[in-house]
Amino acid sequence: MLADALAAIDCEVEDVVERHSHAIVIGRVLDVAVSARTAALAYWQGRYVAIDQDEDAVKLAEVSVPASRTVRKFLP
Repeated sequence: MLADALAAIDCEVEDVVERHSHAIVIGRVLDVAVSARTAALAYWQGRYVAIDQDEDAVKLAEVSVPASRTVRKFLP
């Protein structure tokens, strides 16, 4: 599990479907734990960062998209 994850799902394997070099694992959910924290976890520039506010998500998008593209703001 990831430290400080917003949620954790405990499952038992029901079935494994193998196709070529991949496998799809189908599981039955046994337990769900949800954190009281509201920050999302993102992997950016080789590390995990917390996104605590909507403004953080917009800033992250602005610095992640090449300059030739525009970033549309979807937040109210």
